[in-house]
Amino acid sequence: FVPYVSVEPYYDSRYDTVNRVRCIGGTSVSWTPRAAIESNVTYQHDSHSPVEDLFALNVILHVFFDVSRHP
Repeated sequence: FVPYVSVEPYYDSRYDTVNRVRCIGGTSVSWTPRAAIESNVTYQHDSHSPVEDLFALNVILHVFFDVSRHP
C-alpha cells in the first residue's frame, strides 16, 4: 500500500488570484508485478465556476511494460 495526499492550488491570471484548489487523497496497491490499482477521492473548489465544489471518486489501473532490450 502506498498512501498519498496532494494539494494543488491554481493561479488564474484573468482574476489575479488563486481561484481553484484541488485536494486528493488515496492509495495505490500492487496487484501483480506488472499491475497496480489506485483509488482516490478528489475535492475541488473553484470560486469562479458555476459549479464551485466538485467531489470525485477515482479508480485507476496502472499497467507496467518492460521495454528494456536484452542482448
